[in-house]
Amino acid sequence: MPQGASSLPIVALACIGLLSGCGKGGSHERWYEQGQQPQTQWEQKGAEFVGKLLQRDFAAAHRMLATGLQAQVKEQDLEQHTLTLVSEQFRPMDSPWVLTSLTTWPAKGFSDLGWVYVQIGGDNNEAIAVVVTRESGELRIKEITWGRP
Repeated sequence: MPQGASSLPIVALACIGLLSGCGKGGSHERWYEQGQQPQTQWEQKGAEFVGKLLQRDFAAAHRMLATGLQAQVKEQDLEQHTLTLVSEQFRPMDSPWVLTSLTTWPAKGFSDLGWVYVQIGGDNNEAIAVVVTRESGELRIKEITWGRP
């Protein structure tokens, strides 16, 4: 048997466990079909944020950001990222819809409610993922990941 071959299954299981959130109460992952409404307010907030971006209402989207992210990201940054991501080749754009969400992931912060992956077109189009957190009693966008993986 080649050296290291016996440890491969253990490493693979450890990686799967980390990604699935074992050790933090298990993975809480939810998948949606297009047209289904998100079940939670934080999933709805993620979809609403992406909707504001696609409507080109960058001021409203910026107001939805958590304080720390508002200080780092300007309205113009939101506009630039959105317009770079959403090219004319993807027209017509479908309404944004939550494809999947997580309540457990390795980098989750104390006030974080969930990670939301919002599809912004058909199956072959783009997506925006956000982390929704609770800040001063309100749901806010703490992190943004532009584009699908």
